[in-house]
Amino acid sequence: MDKAVKIEKRDRRLLYELDRNARASYVEIAKRTGMSVDVVRYRTMRLQELGVIKVFTMIPNTAKLGFAFYKIFLKLHNAREADVQQMISYLSKHEAVCWVARTYGRFDLGVTVKVREIFDMGKLLDSILFRYSSFVRDRVFEVNLVGEYLTRDYFIRNTRRKPRGSIATAEHKPVQLDAVSFQILALLAEDSRAAASDIARKVDVSVDTVLHRIRAMERSGVIVRYNLVLNHEIMGRLFYKIMVHANYVSQERETEFLDYCRRKANIVFAIKCLAEWDYEFDIEVADFEEYQSLLMDLNREFPDIVRHIDGLMINKIHKYNLFPTHRSRKDIFLPSGALG
Repeated sequence: MDKAVKIEKRDRRLLYELDRNARASYVEIAKRTGMSVDVVRYRTMRLQELGVIKVFTMIPNTAKLGFAFYKIFLKLHNAREADVQQMISYLSKHEAVCWVARTYGRFDLGVTVKVREIFDMGKLLDSILFRYSSFVRDRVFEVNLVGEYLTRDYFIRNTRRKPRGSIATAEHKPVQLDAVSFQILALLAEDSRAAASDIARKVDVSVDTVLHRIRAMERSGVIVRYNLVLNHEIMGRLFYKIMVHANYVSQERETEFLDYCRRKANIVFAIKCLAEWDYEFDIEVADFEEYQSLLMDLNREFPDIVRHIDGLMINKIHKYNLFPTHRSRKDIFLPSGALG
C-alpha cells in the first residue's frame, strides 16, 4: 500500500472545486477559493504529481449518443495473480470497456461497458468467456437506468447542501454528432482540462469551433459534467460500492430515501438499476467505521425499504474513461438534430 498523502485544508477546498467542475479555469477557481491563480495552478499540479488526482475526465450522457451502460461483476476461481492481471489488461484495452476495477467481497472484478445494443453486450461477454471462462465462477449483470453524479462535499462539509447532482439516464433520446464533436468528446474524456487550443490542434479545427461544439454539447445534455478520478489509497480513504435490495413501498417513500442518500456527503454516485439489486451507491469514506455507520443509518431510517445491502470494496481502479473510442472513426449518425 502506498503511503497516504496528507491533504491540507486548502487542497481539500481545491479538490472540491475541481470536482464541481474539473474544466473550470484557474481564474474561476481562484475566485471561489480565495487563493491566487498561481497558488491554484501550483497546488493542482502538485496533487497530480503526488498521484492524488489520477485524471480529469468528462461524463457523457451516453443515451444521447445511442449507447447504454452495462455492468458485469465477476467472481473468479482457480485464477493466479498473473491470470487476473491478464484479464484486467485485456478488459482495459477493449474500446467498449469504460471502467475496470479490482474488488473485494462477493465479486473480484467489476467492469462497465458502453454498447449500442444488448447483442453487442453478448458479443463482448462471449469474447471474455472464450478467453477466461475457466477462471469465472459466477457473473452478475446490471443495467444503469439513471445515474446521478454527486459532488464530493465531504472535502469541506459533512452534509451535502445541494442535494441534486448531475443526471445521466438510459432514456433513448439520441442526437447527431459529426466527426469533429465525436473527437472532441473523446479528448475531453481523456483530459477534461485540456486547453481548447490543444484540442483544436489535434482535431484540426479552429479554437472557436472547439468552444462552440463544447458549449453545444453542454446545452444539449450530451456532456453531463467534468470531474475527477481520485487515487483513494494515496488519499488514505476507502471506496465502496453498496448494492441495495429494496422493497417498493411507494413513490413518495422512494423519493425520501433517495433524497436522504443525496444529502450524505460521502455518497458520490447513485444509480437506479436493473439487477439483483435495485440501487447502487458509490461511497468514499475515511475508514471502515464511517462505512459501517452509513449502512446502519440507511437500515435505521428506512427499514421498510432496505431489505438487504451487499457491500463491495474497490481495491484499485484500472480504467476509468466513460467515452473510450478510436478517434479515427469518421462519424456517428443518429436520428435527431445535429450539434453542428
